[in-house]
Amino acid sequence: MIFRTSFLAWLEIQVQQQQNDDEQLQWAKLLVNIVLTVDHHKLDSIYRYSWRNGIYRCVSMLLGRCKFYSGWYPDAEIDCCR
Repeated sequence: MIFRTSFLAWLEIQVQQQQNDDEQLQWAKLLVNIVLTVDHHKLDSIYRYSWRNGIYRCVSMLLGRCKFYSGWYPDAEIDCCR
């Protein structure tokens, strides 16, 4: 399912819309599972590394809602492709 090009866009929309703390934890677990189990080389060739930025945006949205997160680099544009 991760290899479908629309999956990352759908994932970002879902993370943006959720409000519940339990849902945040479940989305975080899903993101960890994706990062740990997918074939990075295959995803890099399909998405040209943009999947890493999509994952980063989702993690940033989740962290931005956490009470303990103060925003390490609020104005930084981080390129996860390298």
